[in-house]
Amino acid sequence: MTQWRQDRIYLMDWSSFQTSVEGLARNLKLAEIDVVVGIARGGLIPAVALANLLGVEAFYSLRLKRNSSGAVWSERASVILEDRIDADLAGQRILLVDDAVSEGLTLKEGIRYLSKEKGTGEITAVSLIASSRAIHQPDFTAYAIDGWVVFPWEKPTSRPDVSAVPL
Repeated sequence: MTQWRQDRIYLMDWSSFQTSVEGLARNLKLAEIDVVVGIARGGLIPAVALANLLGVEAFYSLRLKRNSSGAVWSERASVILEDRIDADLAGQRILLVDDAVSEGLTLKEGIRYLSKEKGTGEITAVSLIASSRAIHQPDFTAYAIDGWVVFPWEKPTSRPDVSAVPL
């Protein structure tokens, strides 16, 4: 079941993206972060931007798959950890970044993996977008929106039955 409303698509442009990550970075300035981990694929671009804005050099990607297809409002599958981080992260303070949080199960699995299997210290989770209906919310999000968002690095979606509005 999707947490996204299916009557509207929001379009995020590069300017909105920049404003979003700068706002998240301001909220995170006081956080002590040793390592940024981006959830591949969608979380990698915001993770790189946040790592640069926060001056954090240590960066890893974590491939967690949840969507059963690349289609808009694709069916949700169980979270699958597709590859692991081959680095010692014991005790490190982590910023875990994803692009969008629908239910929060991908974030939950990322946090479980990092804390239990990698032995990290504190984990702060952030996303550009989070559904207000998500079971597991990130610590920080730029937008709480229940509609589907097309990010500037994604292929635009065309659905004549759904209105597309700028974010």
